[in-house]
Amino acid sequence: MLIDYYPCSNSIQMKKRAIILLTILISSISVQQTLGQNNSRVSNDAFRMCLKAMQSTNDESMRLDYALSYFTNEPSTTGQLQRAFRLMYSERFKFDLGVAAYPNIRDKEKFFAIYDNFNNLSWAIQLYHYTQAQGEWINTPGICSASDLDFQRITKSIKDQWGIGDEQLDMAKEQVQNWCFTIEQMKQIVAIFKMDEQRLEIIKFMYDFSDEQRRFYEFGELLSFSSAKSELNRFLAAKN
Repeated sequence: MLIDYYPCSNSIQMKKRAIILLTILISSISVQQTLGQNNSRVSNDAFRMCLKAMQSTNDESMRLDYALSYFTNEPSTTGQLQRAFRLMYSERFKFDLGVAAYPNIRDKEKFFAIYDNFNNLSWAIQLYHYTQAQGEWINTPGICSASDLDFQRITKSIKDQWGIGDEQLDMAKEQVQNWCFTIEQMKQIVAIFKMDEQRLEIIKFMYDFSDEQRRFYEFGELLSFSSAKSELNRFLAAKN
């Protein structure tokens, strides 16, 4: 009679083991899903903090630093990158951020949407070649430099701003963010303004958008008062 019970006993044990294994499997899946949800929540929180930090400052270079801190360390989406781009005005800084963020973009098949965020088509072309094409810098002549004709139009657009000087300053800052000016071109833009206060403001703004920062002491020649020159010297000393 005992022999008859063994198959039944084995069957019960097998069922118990199957139930245990199934329970462990379900628990494992649940834990993984929970971890995934937690990771996603943490990532979303970090992105919101990044956007909040970018919105907290008018300093374009600081906005870039905040964005780089997030996008170079976290898996991100094209949509998130676009939201960060909307808080930036400099074409060059957008390009830098796009290049740095690309390796961590999860939906690279949607990355083409990023190119619509540039006003200057040459920057979009350069970003494409540096990320999705050959992966190397291409020599695009005059990628953001202003030809003589371009520069004439730019300075005219600044001079044509009527009213108080803030309107001219805003236009000048917009142009500085979108073009790569030489020191000589920057000096001509500074000379448009009549007051040292305005000249000093645009000089300081130009600093982060220049590849010739070591020459910024030359702008002192465009300032009339010693107090303004001293302030420029203090600004440059703090930058070095």
